[in-house]
Amino acid sequence: MTIAERIKEEMNRREISQNKLAKAAQISQSGLSSILSGASSPKENTLQAIASALGISVSELMTDTKKEAPSKGLDDSLVEMLTSLSPNQVQRVLDFVSGLKAADKE
Repeated sequence: MTIAERIKEEMNRREISQNKLAKAAQISQSGLSSILSGASSPKENTLQAIASALGISVSELMTDTKKEAPSKGLDDSLVEMLTSLSPNQVQRVLDFVSGLKAADKE
C-alpha cells in the first residue's frame, strides 16, 4: 500500500476531509492533493505534520494496517443479504454499523 493510500485510509477511518487535514497539518490543499494523487511524495516534515494531524505516529502511517478480508464467501453472503433488504432495512443496518464504529472511537 502506498503512502497516499495509507493517508486516505486514515482519513476515511477518522472521517476527515482533505481540506480539514490540510488545515490541521498546516500544508496547502494543493500540496496534500498532490500527495494523495501520488504525483508527489511528502517530505519528512510534511509526513510528520500529516501523521500528527491524523493523531498517529509516522511509523503507524508507514505501516500497512489493512487486514485481509475474512473470506470471499463472507463478502458474497453479506452482499446477497443486503441486496435483499428494503431501503429502510439497509438504512437501519448502516445506522447500526455507524454506531459500532463510533463506539470503537470512544
